[in-house]
Amino acid sequence: MDNQCDITKTSNEIFVHRNTVKYRINKCEELLKVNVMDPAHSLNIRLALFISQYIQDN
Repeated sequence: MDNQCDITKTSNEIFVHRNTVKYRINKCEELLKVNVMDPAHSLNIRLALFISQYIQDN
């Protein structure tokens, strides 16, 4: 999410093959039943991740 769904940049940052990133994105879309490239869904996912991290830290 931090790389605006840039697969190559993401794969380089987390040291995995770009196909692995594509696979993981597809699995997330299947589980959530949304298109993560859609700006509204992307915002909701970012907010959920932020809130989840905030709750874990406090």
